[in-house]
Amino acid sequence: MHILLIGRWSGHPASDWYPWISRHVARLGATIDIPALPHPEEPKVGPWTVAVLDAFASLPADTPTLLIGHSVGNHAILRALATVKQPPKLLGAIFVAGWWTVDQVWPSLAPWTRHDEDLARARALLPSLTVLIADNDRLTSDYQSNALEWKRRMDCTVQIVKGAGHFNGPEQPAVLAALESVIAKSK
Repeated sequence: MHILLIGRWSGHPASDWYPWISRHVARLGATIDIPALPHPEEPKVGPWTVAVLDAFASLPADTPTLLIGHSVGNHAILRALATVKQPPKLLGAIFVAGWWTVDQVWPSLAPWTRHDEDLARARALLPSLTVLIADNDRLTSDYQSNALEWKRRMDCTVQIVKGAGHFNGPEQPAVLAALESVIAKSK
């Protein structure tokens, strides 16, 4: 199994829980790529979508891949899936700190909150989709409505994680548990 992790706004391959999950991925016998995305301090929809499409193109063709997104990385993945010409062989996706709207939209985030891409096509390419949402995320205080919106738009499994905030800590056991669940189901 291979994992492609698309990080958050201002994230980079060594931020948050990414190094920690990488060590667990190796222990589980999988491989992981965490690409550095263009201008993470101010991500733009177009360049990030292209970067994810480029990452898709470099995935091992004969190895199933699990996508993991974090915050805005989830939306970059959705946009890439909606437009990819030759989809990679996917096991599914885990979206961490998923949101559709945020409490206070700043100007450079606004384009990420608009969705005109083919979400049904994106969802159809994912055999499974699990979204992790915290009950105390500072960006999305109404986590219950957020969870319902994920279920409505993407027909997915949503897990509410107590006290995880925006999942920025150095370890995220809920992410590891979701990953282990996908691995177990794929065997």
